[in-house]
Amino acid sequence: MILGLELTVIAEGVGNDSQLSELTQPGCLNAQDYLFAPAMNLAEITQLKGQ
Repeated sequence: MILGLELTVIAEGVGNDSQLSELTQPGCLNAQDYLFAPAMNLAEITQLKGQ
């Protein structure tokens, strides 16, 4: 349903491959949480960006 509204959707709280699979099947292409990276503070993000 949300895809018909042409909105960008970000699934939050995706913690494992099974959850990611359930989201990508209907077309959710954006996700975030510990499956991809742990929470970072500003110094950590700045350091990662500089690499």
